[in-house]
Amino acid sequence: PRAPGPTFCFIEFDSPRDAEDAVRGRDGYRFDGLRLRVEFARGSRGGGPRGPPRRSEFRVVVEGLPSSASWQDLKDHMRK
Repeated sequence: PRAPGPTFCFIEFDSPRDAEDAVRGRDGYRFDGLRLRVEFARGSRGGGPRGPPRRSEFRVVVEGLPSSASWQDLKDHMRK
């Protein structure tokens, strides 16, 4: 069996300011006992090995998520 890799997700924002606030306010933040890494996503518009095609230019990647986290938990956390 393959060992699980780091758990991550992409979050798209409607504005560059919201994306900047997420990176500035949540990078290094503790979520469910784990330290999150939040940074601007890189890559081509066509998607690739780390996610689907972008729908927005204002996208961040969140790494270090606990495997028990749901997208609803993360959405609520990012809105704070």
